[in-house]
Amino acid sequence: MCNNVNVFVWFVIYRRQRGVVDGSSHYVVDLKSGKTGTNGVTFDVTNKDNGHPFVLEVTGYEDGTFRVVMNEKEPLYPRYQVEHALVPDLKTSA
Repeated sequence: MCNNVNVFVWFVIYRRQRGVVDGSSHYVVDLKSGKTGTNGVTFDVTNKDNGHPFVLEVTGYEDGTFRVVMNEKEPLYPRYQVEHALVPDLKTSA
């Protein structure tokens, strides 16, 4: 059963990404805005279509795992964060 789920998930991801052409992203990362912190790095991201600002957070962990989170820079309402969805006790590589 688990193998079937993995194949299905891979198929869905492939199907979604196969139509994406290189250079056709709607987002631009400002590499000069990079800020390093104790747990990782953050960058400012802008939607090219409407100019809406986002923040990209990349956190590295000791086991080689990376978490990438992109949220609105100034949201009208705080984004709902699902509790207990990620393993909380990973140690950062910093």
